[in-house]
Amino acid sequence: MRTIWLILLLNALFVGPIGQSMAGELNGYLTLNFPGASRTWVNDTDGQGRFLVGNWSDGHIWRGFILQEDNRFVSISYPGGKATYATSVNSSGIVVGNVTRGGSVHGFVLKGGQFTDFSVPGAYATYLEGINNDGWVTGFYDKEPNGVRSGFIHNGDTFLPVDVPGAISSEPHKIAADGTVVGTWRDTTGQHGFVYRGGVYTKLLVPLSSSTEAFGIGNDGIVVGTYDDKEGRHGFVFKERIFYKVDIPGSTYTKPLFLGAKGEIGGIFCNGEGINGFIYKKPPNLPQFSGLSVKRRY
Repeated sequence: MRTIWLILLLNALFVGPIGQSMAGELNGYLTLNFPGASRTWVNDTDGQGRFLVGNWSDGHIWRGFILQEDNRFVSISYPGGKATYATSVNSSGIVVGNVTRGGSVHGFVLKGGQFTDFSVPGAYATYLEGINNDGWVTGFYDKEPNGVRSGFIHNGDTFLPVDVPGAISSEPHKIAADGTVVGTWRDTTGQHGFVYRGGVYTKLLVPLSSSTEAFGIGNDGIVVGTYDDKEGRHGFVFKERIFYKVDIPGSTYTKPLFLGAKGEIGGIFCNGEGINGFIYKKPPNLPQFSGLSVKRRY
């Protein structure tokens, strides 16, 4: 019920245009924009409808925010930081994110109004991307300032590596309740998605695409992300070994970033009015791609 309550709350505050019925597009979505912001990113929900986090910009600097169940937006700014990004939240209201300061990027954990720095030992930069309800976090780090990245899971005591075999860089983005991680990896041919579960990597490649990125995962194993093809950039849902295309009507690109407890899809889209957050209230019934989905275990 709490998840439904949150969606009704957003409906009352920021109702966007209802998309026309078009194959492969999201219909019945709600736009979400931080008050006074020129750009809004919606990054994650706790999965129970109590909290939602993202980023907003007034055109000059990026800050994080949390939308609480009492209908309050709370802006998040790391003290002394240049820019603050809130990337994930769990059911306890613990927020993780990143801050730019001192010429680099560092992760943080925000709990009870207190910031705690989070950095991989010896790393040049650390990006904290996801947290689950057990407090496990995931993200990636730069060993040197050259863009070559390695992923990690931290279970509260130990750093566990997440590096896709054969990858130049691996970037985990979200972690599910059971510890499953999704993210993006890069090799000499481009960017691809992956799922990491129980020591097994599954590479996700959208058919006929030039690039695939995986950003979010539900506790039921459904994955969301983006892909590029000759028509541009689109969102996708990967469910039961099939990719589904998702586009906000009228957008130049759609970027799903997370899934709610009841299958709600959230993320950002870009149109003539800028970057906006969105929530889609229920899993769409969308046609699958032509061709077979590509799913390989390594």
